[in-house]
Amino acid sequence: MRERRRRRREEGEEKKTKRRGRREEDEEKMGRRRRQREEGEEKTTKRRGRGEEDEEKRERRRRRREEGEEKKTKKRGRGEEDEEKRERRRR
Repeated sequence: MRERRRRRREEGEEKKTKRRGRREEDEEKMGRRRRQREEGEEKTTKRRGRGEEDEEKRERRRRRREEGEEKKTKKRGRGEEDEEKRERRRR
């Protein structure tokens, strides 16, 4: 791998992918953000704080709990495993 790279460099071959510098990429992003802020545009994504969750989701979950509905996914204990898997291993 290293040998191949060295040979290509000596022959002046172009790299397959041209990496853009991180700074260059960030400048573009920052320019766009700055422009949006100055023009008073709304943010495209609203960051929600950790632990904060959608009010509707919370309400839905509460209603399900009250009605005693089963959860969509059943969490298995660490020691428990699928019966089929156990059978397969036995064979």
